[in-house]
Amino acid sequence: MAKTRKLILALLLCTAMLLTFSATAFAETGITSKGSCGTDVKWTLYDSGKLLITGTGAMANYDGDSYVSPWTSYAGKIKTAEIGYGVTKIGSYAFLNCTAMTSVSIAETVSNIGSYAFSGCKGLTSLTIPASVLTIGEGAFKWCSGVKSVVIPESVTSLGASAFYGCSGMTSLTIPTSIKNIGDSTFYYCNSLASLTIPKSVKTIGENAFAYCSGIKSVAIPSSVTSIGSGAFAFCSALATVTIPTSVKSIGSFAFDSCSSLTKVVIPTSVTKIESFTFRDCSKLKTVTVPASVTSIGEFAFSGCASLTEIPLPSTVTSIAKYTFSGCTGLTSLTIPTGITSIAEYAFADCTGLKTVIFMGNAPAIKNGAFSGVTSNVYYFGSNSTWVPTVRLNYGGHLTWAAITTPKITSQSKDTAVGKGKTATLKVAATGELLKYQWYYQKPGETTWNKVKINGTSATYTLKAEMRHNGYKYKCFIKNLAGSALSKVINLSVVTAPKITTQPKSQTVALGSNATFKVVASGDLISYQWYYQKPGENTWNKVTINGDSATYTLTTAKRHDGYKYKCVVKNADSSVTSSVVTLTVVTTPKITAQPKSVTVRAGQKATFSVTATGISLKYQWYYQKPGTTKWIKVSTNGTSATYTLTTAERHNGYKYRCVVTNAAGSVISKEVTLTVKK
Repeated sequence: MAKTRKLILALLLCTAMLLTFSATAFAETGITSKGSCGTDVKWTLYDSGKLLITGTGAMANYDGDSYVSPWTSYAGKIKTAEIGYGVTKIGSYAFLNCTAMTSVSIAETVSNIGSYAFSGCKGLTSLTIPASVLTIGEGAFKWCSGVKSVVIPESVTSLGASAFYGCSGMTSLTIPTSIKNIGDSTFYYCNSLASLTIPKSVKTIGENAFAYCSGIKSVAIPSSVTSIGSGAFAFCSALATVTIPTSVKSIGSFAFDSCSSLTKVVIPTSVTKIESFTFRDCSKLKTVTVPASVTSIGEFAFSGCASLTEIPLPSTVTSIAKYTFSGCTGLTSLTIPTGITSIAEYAFADCTGLKTVIFMGNAPAIKNGAFSGVTSNVYYFGSNSTWVPTVRLNYGGHLTWAAITTPKITSQSKDTAVGKGKTATLKVAATGELLKYQWYYQKPGETTWNKVKINGTSATYTLKAEMRHNGYKYKCFIKNLAGSALSKVINLSVVTAPKITTQPKSQTVALGSNATFKVVASGDLISYQWYYQKPGENTWNKVTINGDSATYTLTTAKRHDGYKYKCVVKNADSSVTSSVVTLTVVTTPKITAQPKSVTVRAGQKATFSVTATGISLKYQWYYQKPGTTKWIKVSTNGTSATYTLTTAERHNGYKYRCVVTNAAGSVISKEVTLTVKK
């Protein structure tokens, strides 16, 4: 039964070969040359430029000193090649530098494509690798720059180094899941390749595997990969993002060298060493995460990463090699962890943007030139005795050294009041280095302190005060690497504008007595200030004694006569000024001319007059009827210095007198008599 099956397969193979040969012979006429290229393999070159390989088994290898195949002399004439059914291997260097060849047809009996089989076939544009192929040898399609698309079938388990090296026209690539290792330089200089998918079957990525693939924009390395070879993605200038899984244990030197579009790198915790030149000249790299698993960073590892603004070095790193961060011009601050014991020559050379360097531990051994071209403030802990003056040098730059001390608050805002809608400003001042501030607030009736999230991280905190802020409490927490300090609580009051509801009034008082001016106002947290103006002057002077309340009282002197007064009522919102009032100071009146008795006939007018000195005098005449003791106020025309009446017989014997009054007192004139004759 087995013999019968083998016989049938042999007949089918022979039939296919005859059909192929018949079809070719029918289609092609005129043979340029022919011969053998293997034990049972023949070649025929037709005048049309087609090279036909027929027979069974493997083609011969042409990897000797001269790499000469039987058709090498016709290489410039070969336009197409057809590997016939039955051929199992394409020999090494078989089609080397067949630059005129544009297409090749490979039968599905081929399982091995030898080393450099199609190397230098720059005119080759069409390539289909059949599913029968198991192995693609080293450099098999090297410098096939015209090939645009490559689909490697799932049958392929071995992909040789430099297999597609220099396929610069390749825009599409499919790598099968059967591939476990991507060899050295396999896709080197495939600079038209825009996308790349690495299957989960791949365990290692060889040296320079995708170097100079300048069209690739992103790479997601699968979790199956354990190592990335040296220069694997070097000079992939469009590569902006790369994901490195924790399965990766080693990243070779130059792995991402000159990936000038790369912006972020997270090195997995599985990596213990960053090799030399790994990320050199990644000029757009802004952030890099170095895990605590890393103990060593090689020379030039991040050199020229001009956009890198910070380097969070773990304490597990013990040394910084030569030129490791040289030329990182975007670096503004640097913290050297406690584990660092040595910094090599030019480690941070030309980091021209570096302004702050902090050493967290003991003074490391720093080589000359380590900070060449750097002008920066450098901080260390003053309590650490290893930082002796002989250590605090310039190291090729201009370094200003300072010890970090615990912060101390020297001044702060007092309780603050502010008008609604206006700006409240709270301040704190402290001594110390590298201080950080955080303001907190507490609402009325609550015990929780809340972090101020907007503008709350500086020594001065400002806010637009609303009525809801009335009664808020504030405090500021200040810290640095040496310790912390907490300010006193600041109470904030938000007030409304003051209004005067009752104005002061002018006063006339006796010399030596008290004069009192009073103003009534509404508003929150009001303050008062009285001012006076002397007669004949324009200047208003502050009342310095007892002039800061709603009521102002003074003991009058003669000089106060004619003084004007006003009160300014204010709070944190605004101020309002009262009406201007006048103080009149008077003395007791004196009568200088007494009234005289008068005799008239009934019906005539009688006039009494009095003359007195004094200010703001008031007069009131009184009369007394004969035979009585009571003095009665003259109700008609009796309030001036002169009193006149039309007499009647009944007025005979009336007595008169005048009371002269002002604020200082009063005086009574002499009594005079009215005699009325019939």
